[in-house]
Amino acid sequence: MYPFLLLLSSIVLTCASDDTFYCHTCVSSSYKDCVWNPYTSLTKNCEAGDRACATVILPNGHTYRGCSQDPECTAAGDECILCDIYSGCNIDRYPSDRLRCNICQSSVSNSCKLLPYAKQFEKPCVRLVAGDRCVSVFDGFHVAYRDCLSSVLDEDLSKCDSSSDASVECDVCSRWNCNTGTVRQDDRCLQCTSNMTLCSSGTRTATVCKTPSEGRCYSRVDEQGFLVRGCLSDVSDPQVIVGCEENGGDCVICDGPGCNAGFLPPNTLRCVQCDSRQQLSCAQEQTDEASVLYCRRHVGNDRCFVRTEADGSLQRGCMSDLSNETLCNAEDTSSCDICSDNSCNKQAYPSNRLSCYQCSSERNSNCDGEQRREELLKCRYHRNKDGCFTRMYGDEGIMFISISIRGY
Repeated sequence: MYPFLLLLSSIVLTCASDDTFYCHTCVSSSYKDCVWNPYTSLTKNCEAGDRACATVILPNGHTYRGCSQDPECTAAGDECILCDIYSGCNIDRYPSDRLRCNICQSSVSNSCKLLPYAKQFEKPCVRLVAGDRCVSVFDGFHVAYRDCLSSVLDEDLSKCDSSSDASVECDVCSRWNCNTGTVRQDDRCLQCTSNMTLCSSGTRTATVCKTPSEGRCYSRVDEQGFLVRGCLSDVSDPQVIVGCEENGGDCVICDGPGCNAGFLPPNTLRCVQCDSRQQLSCAQEQTDEASVLYCRRHVGNDRCFVRTEADGSLQRGCMSDLSNETLCNAEDTSSCDICSDNSCNKQAYPSNRLSCYQCSSERNSNCDGEQRREELLKCRYHRNKDGCFTRMYGDEGIMFISISIRGY
């Protein structure tokens, strides 16, 4: 009899224990994996009769997980997400379309600063807040941490205020995992060489550095005489940096966005630079500064030239751009003229270059009328026995007209 009672009580206890229902329990304000990896959270037994697990977004945007009869779930009403298929079933990430950003701290991982892989630290935002965005928060010129705007530290909120001047210290964006920037937007310099348009004049647009440059830019003349402008962080040769820090005449370092725009080395020359094969205006006497440009190379004893090519076209430029095979001969002024001052190569060349009226009535309605002397233009090519012509052709009487006047 007694063995039977013991067996019966054992069966009753087993059945009672089998009736236990448990759920994962956590809140993301104290346990971020409640959002990221909910299956790692602790579990708890639900009260008798409670056989459903709950996931609910709290009013402050944090996520709570527990049993269906917990106050957090009952207060949320229909907004509390329930499951009852098995114990501990509340491990789904909710909602599935929650904003995802890179979330990391540079003090924990140095990769957070330069982010070698765009999705290396991608995670869902811990808080679910309408209009949330991704951010990269800077300490000085380096990334301190990446997170969601809803999780920015209180002391950094002013940095992430778009109306604040300090907003360059917080890069804010709206797309999934978009907070991949590694450089502050004001950490920018002119990045070019003088063989690029507008580099020597310093009128190119400053662009953000590839790696943090502490707001420091440089301008220097390289071994070929080209003026190079860029971010100091891009200079790999320590000797170059040492030379620049000594503020030599051919290299300077400066601080501030685009500060390297104004530097010009001592050996700087400006010449008219054009080719009559591309521009008829190049063959004319230059009366303004439109074609006057800084020479690409900044070398000692550079000079301007104007010369006639073998095909009779006219070229104006800087001597430093000519190869050894095509150097002008200073003693032969019949095909090349050299001068030393800024924009000194403006003159018509040679002096006896043919001038003609050059027009087409197809493009100029006055071409078939009387021509004025001030409309004369030097010919694009200078050739022996050249002449001007007037021609009319076609059913519509289109006219090309010119009158020959030499040396005018």
